[in-house]
Amino acid sequence: MRRPTRPLAAAALAAAALALTACGGDDSATTPAAATTSARAVVAWDPCLRLPAELIRAAGFDPASRRADTAQSPEGGWAGCGWSDGTTALRVHASDEPAPAARDIPGAHDGGTDTVAGRSALRFIEGDFDCTLQLPAASGGAVRLRVDTRPSGPELAAPCDLAHRAAEALAPALP
Repeated sequence: MRRPTRPLAAAALAAAALALTACGGDDSATTPAAATTSARAVVAWDPCLRLPAELIRAAGFDPASRRADTAQSPEGGWAGCGWSDGTTALRVHASDEPAPAARDIPGAHDGGTDTVAGRSALRFIEGDFDCTLQLPAASGGAVRLRVDTRPSGPELAAPCDLAHRAAEALAPALP
């Protein structure tokens, strides 16, 4: 009696495995990770792929907190990543296209210039708790490093000071 059961069980198990394999291939296109990836711009230098963990740590953030960030520009063309430490967030975005001036960014105003690892950077201020540094990229595009601080968090350094420190730490990997 046992002999007929084994071939039947093996056939059922093989059919189930085949069905799961077939379904797995179809579902991969609709996973949240795939949806996020498809919404991201394809750029020559993608911060999610090009910023090493040791530089993220040197900038003061946990590499494991990384998340894709596509909120940089409503018109698209930017690929970005973000990291956070609970009170401060760092967002790094890159574009192959020339970047707009501060006057073209809703809510931002010109904060002057900065120098990051010997490179000139524009500073954009977007409220009391946010600061963006924009550096030209070798591709003719731009890289933006934005620091957002929590208004209710502990006393922190000025957001532009934090952005400058993060940019200096990440400078060896920036295009």
